Amino acid sequence: MIIIIEGVDCTGKSTLANELAARSRADGDDVTQIHMGVPEDDPMIEYEFSLSGYRAGTGKTIICDRWHLGADVYGPLKRLDDGLKDAVRWHIEAFLRARGAFLVLARPTSTEEHLSLMNARGEDYISNDEAILVADAFDVVASRSSLTKVNGSIPFDTDSIYASARAAELRASQIAPFHSYVGPSRPKTLLLGDRKKRDEKTTAVQLSAEGAFAPYGSSSGTYLINALLVTSPSDVSMNSIGMANANEEDVARLWDALYNPTIIALGQEASDACEKAHVPFTRTYHPAYVRRFMHSTQRTYGRKMW
Repeated sequence: MIIIIEGVDCTGKSTLANELAARSRADGDDVTQIHMGVPEDDPMIEYEFSLSGYRAGTGKTIICDRWHLGADVYGPLKRLDDGLKDAVRWHIEAFLRARGAFLVLARPTSTEEHLSLMNARGEDYISNDEAILVADAFDVVASRSSLTKVNGSIPFDTDSIYASARAAELRASQIAPFHSYVGPSRPKTLLLGDRKKRDEKTTAVQLSAEGAFAPYGSSSGTYLINALLVTSPSDVSMNSIGMANANEEDVARLWDALYNPTIIALGQEASDACEKAHVPFTRTYHPAYVRRFMHSTQRTYGRKMW
């Protein structure tokens, strides 16, 4: 299972991480604990590539002390940036959902006690005034996250958190074999591409990315996800989308594992794969084609997916 613990400093994140790690080891899991510091690379590398190869239900636990939410909190406050780009944020969350990640937001028990703990520990990355802003900002970004989640404060109900994380892992285990899939375990719509891009411009990191349509730079993934975001009827609608590469998966098995969502094949190769798998589908252009030859029709293209 993957457990992500977010929140402002001095709210018990590390203690909770250690308790959950001990519980998981007692159950026989191979446990990895990751403490995420200030991002040093592309967000796709930081928050997806580092989890490549993980599969739900295979006896491995990864506990992340901080992850992607911090980029939207500390970026605007401390690094003078706007946090994650919308397409990148959506893909990271879709990647994590497909792997059953469970989010815990550690909150201060009270402002006074929190500031007292910070001062006692000599925390100096953020000031007392900033600590209040950070705690409030984590509440906001966590409430917008599509991950299965819970809020908690010291003392944490470790048993309940652990059981909920196991349940999230169990729900994702049915789609664990499909490495290119990103999205919920029961999407309303499945967008199928063809295969991972491989040409002279493809970087080693892009080749190593598991999830379909990863939004690197001005890629077709960025174009597609932005087209969906600007035409989505609501934020909830975006959470009902799944994506995969048809030529990297058993399409019929994937369709069944996802409870038979509506399939939109993006391009000829995806259409051919759907026909071969004998699954119902509709077809539209691959985003790489639209981006190159019909770039200004992005909104029209996005509306075709809804």
